[in-house]
Amino acid sequence: MEVDMTIDVTNAYTPHQRRARAVYRSIATKRPQVGILAAELAVLAVMMLVAAGLVALRTWLMMPN
Repeated sequence: MEVDMTIDVTNAYTPHQRRARAVYRSIATKRPQVGILAAELAVLAVMMLVAAGLVALRTWLMMPN
């Protein structure tokens, strides 16, 4: 009795599994870019808050007593 020890790699995953793995891998490779984009957006939000604060402070200081 002979036992076949080979693995058919072409049919290891269903087409749905192959698509899911391809999508996950493409997202996984973009994770650093997403992190950098999030950091840039956070810095931009802080800068906008500082600018709004300066405008509000200037307006408040220019108000007549």
